[in-house]
Amino acid sequence: MHITPDMMEAAYRLLLTTLPFRRWGLPDPDNIDFIVSMHRDRHAHCRPYKHQPGRYEIAVSAYKVKTIALLIECIAHEIVHVEQDKRGMRDSHGKGFKRLALTVCRRHNWDIEAF
Repeated sequence: MHITPDMMEAAYRLLLTTLPFRRWGLPDPDNIDFIVSMHRDRHAHCRPYKHQPGRYEIAVSAYKVKTIALLIECIAHEIVHVEQDKRGMRDSHGKGFKRLALTVCRRHNWDIEAF
């Protein structure tokens, strides 16, 4: 599969229509830069733009992510980081992340350990 920024944005838009995401008041996709990377050390990452509050970069590794299902799950994982940033949570993959991720995984029937 060849990941494109348009596919990433489509996955983001799809997830915004589902719970719990649709209740979180997440940024419009126009405020997110979707980037395809070739990182070998991670599936994806999310970075807030420090000088542009409410704007983010979400990158997904074409090297690591080879299926639509994994792409959607990776975007969901990064959305949790967006929500953490909105809430001022600075624990990356700590308790706050795990609490939000558990809600997401239960709703979407994903394995929390893999998420």
